[in-house]
Amino acid sequence: MLDYIYDILMSKYYICIFSCRNSEQIVNYMNNFIKDTVYKDTKFKLMDDRNLFWNKSGVIGVTNKKPPAILYVDDKAYRFVNVKSLDDFLKRGRKI
Repeated sequence: MLDYIYDILMSKYYICIFSCRNSEQIVNYMNNFIKDTVYKDTKFKLMDDRNLFWNKSGVIGVTNKKPPAILYVDDKAYRFVNVKSLDDFLKRGRKI
């Protein structure tokens, strides 16, 4: 999934990850997880819950409040099998 997120981020879209889990733990985990990968320049940051929209280019926001968006991706709704790019995902992503 990181490949797709990175492709979207490089396409200049704003990205916010919504999870029911602890947002601070996700930010800490992801920033630590990617530090030795090709995504090391990507940063994850807590979204300020007082703002309705996430609008920081090049930074992935994380929140436990569902923000407005043009696309929601749910790992339980889509299969990521044999998908090699964001375009593949958008064209071939299928509901379970």
